[in-house]
Amino acid sequence: MNSCILYFCFLYIELLVKFTAFYFFLFFPVCIAAQKTETNPGLVIGTILDADNSRAVPGATITLTLLTDSTVQHDQLSLKDGEFIFDKLLFGYYRLRVNAAGYANLVIDSIHIRPERFDFDLNDIRLNKKSSVMNEVTVYAEKPLIENKDGKIIFNTGESALSSGATTTELLKQTPLVNVDNDGKILLRGKEVKILIDDKPVELDSRQLQDLMESMPGSLIEKIEVMTTPPPQYANERGGVINIVTKKGKVGFNARININYGTRGEAGMSGNLSYRKNKLAINFSAGFGYSEFNGNSYSYRQNFYTDSVNYFNTLGQSNNNNRRPNTRLSIDYDLNKQHSFNVTAQYNGNSTKYENSVEYSNINRFYELYKLSNRTTTTGNKNHTPGFNITYTIKGKHPKEMLRIISGLNVNDNENERDFYQQYLNPDHTPNGSDSTQEQNTFSKNNTISARVNYDKPFADNKTSVNIGAGYNRYNNHYVLNTAFMKKPENVFVKNEILSNDFRFHQTIYHVRAAMRYDFVPDFYINSGLLVEFTQTYFDIINNSNRYSNNYFIPSICNGHEKVDK
Repeated sequence: MNSCILYFCFLYIELLVKFTAFYFFLFFPVCIAAQKTETNPGLVIGTILDADNSRAVPGATITLTLLTDSTVQHDQLSLKDGEFIFDKLLFGYYRLRVNAAGYANLVIDSIHIRPERFDFDLNDIRLNKKSSVMNEVTVYAEKPLIENKDGKIIFNTGESALSSGATTTELLKQTPLVNVDNDGKILLRGKEVKILIDDKPVELDSRQLQDLMESMPGSLIEKIEVMTTPPPQYANERGGVINIVTKKGKVGFNARININYGTRGEAGMSGNLSYRKNKLAINFSAGFGYSEFNGNSYSYRQNFYTDSVNYFNTLGQSNNNNRRPNTRLSIDYDLNKQHSFNVTAQYNGNSTKYENSVEYSNINRFYELYKLSNRTTTTGNKNHTPGFNITYTIKGKHPKEMLRIISGLNVNDNENERDFYQQYLNPDHTPNGSDSTQEQNTFSKNNTISARVNYDKPFADNKTSVNIGAGYNRYNNHYVLNTAFMKKPENVFVKNEILSNDFRFHQTIYHVRAAMRYDFVPDFYINSGLLVEFTQTYFDIINNSNRYSNNYFIPSICNGHEKVDK
C-alpha cells in the first residue's frame, strides 16, 4: 500500500514537471537581446547582525564612500533582515561605514572594486554594543576567489555576490582541477573523487549526487576545498577529496524554486527553503529528476563463404525511464560563541525501468528466412538511501583551534529485478513452441555507522600545529541473489542454486592518528604523522556453518613537505 502511494506521488510530480515546463515554453517566447556592457558593474552586499545574539539589525545607516572622491557617496538603511546592497559602483577603493542606535560605529576600509574583481559579498557584519566598544575600524582583508594554502585549492564562492544565482554544480564546474562530465560524475584531474559536505562523507552514486548538487543553491556555499593531498583520515582516497563548506544563509525566510526541461526527455524540479534567526539556521532542499529515453536500432550483416553467402539482421527498440527524488535538511544552532552543533538528514531515491526488445533474423543466399527469434530483456531497479549525521563543534580561543565530533548513520536499500525471455519463431512469425525464460533478482541492504573525532591545535609560535583524531566505522551488508529458470511444461520457476547466493558481510575499522606541522616561512611547511588502523572483516554465508574472518593491523608513518606557489 505504501509503495503504491509513493508511486502515485512520484507520478504526480512527474506530470507536474512536464506540464509546467510545457506551459512555460508555450506561453513565454524566447527573447534574444543584444547584451549591453555595464559601465559601472561594481556590487557590494552584506548583512548587519548583532555580535552577541546573531539577530538582524534593521534600520542601520550604511554609507559607502569612494576614497578618491568623497562626493561619490551612497547611503541606505539595512532591511528588516539586516541586508543591504549597493550596485552600479565605479571602480576604485571604498570605505563602508555602519551606524546603528545602541551599537558602536563600524568602519570597513579598502574595499577595492576593479575589472577583475567587481562583486563583493561581505556576508555577516557583526556590530558590538556601544558600551563595550566605542568605535571599530577594520581594514577589509579581501579573500581571493581562488587561493592555494594548507595543501588545498580553495574556491571562496561566498566572497562573490554573483555566486548566489548559480547551483552547486555550476560552482564545481568553475573550480580549478574539477570537471563534471556529461553524466554528472564529478572528477578531480580525471579521477573519481570523494565528496564531503561540511567534512562529512556523502555516500551517493554519481546520478544521486548530481541531483543533490542541482538542488543546493550557490547562496548556501561558503567555499569549495579541493584537497589534492587528502588529510590523514582520507589518506586512502587516491583520487583526492573535495569538501563543500556550507554557510547558514540569509537572515529571515527565503525560498527558491528551479524547473528544467530538456528536449531529449529529461526534466527536473528543485527547491530550497531557508530560515535563519538569532542562533538558529534551517536549510531544506528537495528535488525530483525525471528522464525517459526511447531508442531504435538495426543492423544488417552479410557473411561471405567460399561457396555461399548469408545474412544476419537485427531490429531493436528500447525504453529507459528514471525517477530520482532527493531531500536534505540541515539544522545549525549556536549555543554560544564557542559551542555549536549541526543535525543533517538526507534522503535520495532512484526508480529505474529499462526494457529492450530485439528481433534476430537469419536469411540464406536466396533471401529466404530460415531462423527467427525475439529476445526481450527487462530490468527494474529501486534504490533508497537515507542518511543522518550529528556534528558538535567546540572552538578555542585561537581561530584555528577546534574540536569536532561527527557521528553518522547511512542506509542503502537496493532491489534489482532482471527478466530474460527469448522466443523462437517460424518464418511466418508464429511461435514454434521453443523458448527460454529466466529471471535474476538481487536484493542488497547495507548500513554504515561512523563516529569521528578531530582536534586541531596551533602553538603560541604560530608556526607549529598538531592534529589528533580517532575514528570508528562499522559496515554491514546483506546480499541476496536469486536466479531461476522457467521449467516446461509445468510453467514454474525453478531456482538455480549454483547461480544464486546469500551472504552477510561485516567490516569494522578503528583508527587513531596524530600529526605535527611546522611552517618555516609563509609559503613552505613540513609535516609528519602517524596513523594506526585496525580492521575486522568476516563473511556469513547462508547454509554454511563456517565464518570467514580476516583481521589486520596497519601502522603507517607519513612525512611530507609542500611549497605553495602563488
